[in-house]
Amino acid sequence: MRTINREQVLAKTGHVVLLMGGTSSEREISLLSGQAVASSLVSLGVHTTVIDVG
Repeated sequence: MRTINREQVLAKTGHVVLLMGGTSSEREISLLSGQAVASSLVSLGVHTTVIDVG
């Protein structure tokens, strides 16, 4: 796995739209992991929009 720093992330990333949820039996897991990813992106300063598709 390659590690990149905050400046590299911000230089390469504009706006991230994160889709999570859904209607399958994995919905709750998707919501939990999606929120964790969103929190990490926001803490890096990445403009993030979360959409629950379920």
